[in-house]
Amino acid sequence: MSYDAAMDGIALTPIRGFASRARLYFTFTRPFTLLPPTFGVVSGALTAFGSAHNPDPVRRFSLSVLLMIGLGSLTAALLNAASNVMNQYHDLEIDRRNKPHRPLASGAISMGAGLRFAVLLYGLALLPTWLVVSYPRITLWDKATAPLREHQCLSGRI
Repeated sequence: MSYDAAMDGIALTPIRGFASRARLYFTFTRPFTLLPPTFGVVSGALTAFGSAHNPDPVRRFSLSVLLMIGLGSLTAALLNAASNVMNQYHDLEIDRRNKPHRPLASGAISMGAGLRFAVLLYGLALLPTWLVVSYPRITLWDKATAPLREHQCLSGRI
């Protein structure tokens, strides 16, 4: 083997390792379950956009509308992925018997790493609130809880 071929193998090893680890964590989220909430958000957003209560009288479809639908879909997928990870975390003993091929049950991902990954996914799902929640909400806590506090059922406004 030449020096160049040996160096290529060494240079690609970290990249292959990262790709294989990323694929493992992607599998951990059970990606086949991420489509229903994503399509649900898209369907709901398009229905709301076309409704009679849409504040835009001409109902113009713009890039900002598309971005909001995309952010909502991404958030739904991230929340679902985090919930899938937490489900595997709490069902570990059952999965060891019934689905031993799953990353947590097989030991490919540790319990601590699984929990940290779920927290990361939940955190990433909150990030779009910085783009959606209006300016007076300054802190992360304000922005993260604004959708709950401002909801008409919880705020007393109808």
